[in-house]
Amino acid sequence: MKLLRQGLMICTALILVMATVLTATDVSTASAADGFQTKEIEIPNAGFEEEVVDSVIPGWTPLWAPYPDAYYEVTTDRAYSGKQSVRFKDTTTTKGAILQSPPLPVKPGTEYTASAMMYLEDPTVAATLLLRFFDENNKQVGTDSLFHYRSPKNEWFKGEVKGVAPANAKHAYVYASLSNFFTAVAYYDDFKLTYEQKDMNLSLLAPETAVKGKPVTVKVSVYDAQDLYAADLNLSYDPNALKVSSVELDSEFKDGREAFLTWKDQDGKLRIVASQLQNHSISGNKNMLNITFDVLQQSGNTTLAIQRGSLLAPVGAQTDQDLYSLPDDVKARLTIMESGEDLNRDGTVNLVDLLLIGKSVDQKPDGAIKHYDLNGDGSIDVTDVGLVALKVLKN
Repeated sequence: MKLLRQGLMICTALILVMATVLTATDVSTASAADGFQTKEIEIPNAGFEEEVVDSVIPGWTPLWAPYPDAYYEVTTDRAYSGKQSVRFKDTTTTKGAILQSPPLPVKPGTEYTASAMMYLEDPTVAATLLLRFFDENNKQVGTDSLFHYRSPKNEWFKGEVKGVAPANAKHAYVYASLSNFFTAVAYYDDFKLTYEQKDMNLSLLAPETAVKGKPVTVKVSVYDAQDLYAADLNLSYDPNALKVSSVELDSEFKDGREAFLTWKDQDGKLRIVASQLQNHSISGNKNMLNITFDVLQQSGNTTLAIQRGSLLAPVGAQTDQDLYSLPDDVKARLTIMESGEDLNRDGTVNLVDLLLIGKSVDQKPDGAIKHYDLNGDGSIDVTDVGLVALKVLKN
């Protein structure tokens, strides 16, 4: 058993020493790029604050038993945050020490950043931060991602390693370690495992104008969806201007399958929960919802907004950290008119409006004349002229 343990130590140490020895300035600090959010996978006892019982550190496992001259211990001597950290000490170049985190779920093809706050005391040669990926049988897949840190000394700094999860990866481990080739006194605290997730964007599309007394439908769409499974949306509107008539799933969200929808409306606050079923999800740019309002007896501009903090869930979400939270309100403006036939929006329907519609016959209802298609058949024709003429007669 002793020979097996020593063989494992030597094998791991040889792998560790093959990496380039870097200082803290050689490693860039992780930051979210535009259009991405940083997601964190929770590491139990990441700051080593839980009570140690019988030399067992909760959540962490040694790859081999510590030696008298190469060991680790939870200590209150130093801490980046909280009261404790884990201290490694190695006074030989023939032995090492290594602690492994609990298994952490990962998604194949995603780049992960493992980090820890580190403190190196003189005369440390190097201390190692390590990330490894494993398949469903707990067999390592891919290569080690690791750095041997030599500096800075006598101050806390953030160590980082990055690695892309291979196609068959199911989980990862992060490690605090000292190679048997280096002597060191090093502290580790506040471990993290993060990844960058591309933002999913929502849009709220409303017609430019609506007519009081007639229904109007607005669309909620998702852009850059990645395996979107469910949504929990909060939409605000002016209850003096609009009243919710119906909320329906769009056919693009259902994607030819059964899906779930429920909603609640109260005092201008509309909450909508929609979900796929089983393991189905949608990706890309899709229409999600069609919300129909009754337009009340009020004229002028009104604003609708999907509120900040509304949530989108990918099919693989396992914790709150996997959810996408809308960072800002998504707004749409709607102009309520007394009459749709008031084409120039001056408050009255007269010969000027008849002149405008007549000159636009056979033109495409788009841009500034989009609202000239009064009967909504996709064209500006004599029927629309007749509707304006009838309104002129009534006036």
